[in-house]
Amino acid sequence: MARDLLCRPALQVSALPPNKISMHPGEPRTIVCPGCDRWVRPSNGGLRRHTVAADSTQVCPESGRRVWFDIEPARWITDLRLGIADAATRRSASVQRKAMPPVPPPVCRMAAAR
Repeated sequence: MARDLLCRPALQVSALPPNKISMHPGEPRTIVCPGCDRWVRPSNGGLRRHTVAADSTQVCPESGRRVWFDIEPARWITDLRLGIADAATRRSASVQRKAMPPVPPPVCRMAAAR
């Protein structure tokens, strides 16, 4: 499907978060479909006809939607690296483990109270 038959506005890649786009050099451009969250490679300016899940026969409602790559790969990589750096500052420090309490001796080895 080269054209969107439902007259929806084109999906602008710059409106998507950088982790939902793949524009690595030497690889085909792919995006995460907003309808089913599957990675899809646009062809002829639009999303290919695809199903909602790998084992499903239901066609995704976003199939056929036009995609506009309005961002340069260099800017995308910069935005992706900034997002990674921002997420790294929000991660907590290493886990602080506490000492385990001492294990009491078995009941059969305790001295009888008199």
